[in-house]
Amino acid sequence: MWDTLPVMKTLTFFNETVLDPEAFKVMGLSVKAEGSFGMFGTGLKYAIATILRSGDSVEIVSNGNSFQFDYETRDFRGESFGFVRCNGEDVGFTTQLGKCWEPWMAYRELLCNATDEGGGVMNVEMDGPTTRVIVRGDVLSEVHEFRR
Repeated sequence: MWDTLPVMKTLTFFNETVLDPEAFKVMGLSVKAEGSFGMFGTGLKYAIATILRSGDSVEIVSNGNSFQFDYETRDFRGESFGFVRCNGEDVGFTTQLGKCWEPWMAYRELLCNATDEGGGVMNVEMDGPTTRVIVRGDVLSEVHEFRR
């Protein structure tokens, strides 16, 4: 019986730098070093919205703190939007942020962030590194499988 249950695919983007929650709440907040991939302070938010929109889930664990992301569908002027939440509280953007982004772009963003901080990505859930962005589901795992 148990061998017929679907296996949840997982990716862990990791590094040894503590992630301040402001990094996923405030647009335009970036302190990347010269020569880093990131500079605008928007990519992590775009990636979270894209991952949730794709049907995968995302959790950030940093310095022992867990930040679980989901969204709540609400009406705004007669249209439905997915208001992104972290641990049940609104973070100020919807799943429509970066609505032209595709899953590979979210993967690239998270990998670049990890690389900027001396980390990487593994296709397993892992403990240990100071900061881990854990993506569960099929969509980003498929991107990882077919990366070049």
